[in-house]
Amino acid sequence: MLRLTVTSPMHRDALAVRADVTQIADLDQLFTQVSDNFGPVDVLFVNAGISRFTPLDHVEEAEFDEIMNANFKGAFFTIQRALPHLRDGASIIGRVVIPGPVDQGEGW
Repeated sequence: MLRLTVTSPMHRDALAVRADVTQIADLDQLFTQVSDNFGPVDVLFVNAGISRFTPLDHVEEAEFDEIMNANFKGAFFTIQRALPHLRDGASIIGRVVIPGPVDQGEGW
């Protein structure tokens, strides 16, 4: 779960919205609440992600899917669902999350 706190320099209040970036309905609710409370978004910083420290040659498909759903799909749909709520000229900043170690020790 991503817990997001949004603040506005024009208002001294804050808004906490609980949203799971892997759930599109949560993203829709998040951006609706943000827009309703603060108006259009000036900057979107996409940073949600998860990491598992499973060695590369031991990662199972379910673990891979969980990581990709949060780190790639979640980031993609966060941006997509934010688009109607962005102010003209808004910025989107994204951060890539590397899901775990690649080093497998001797022989790698």
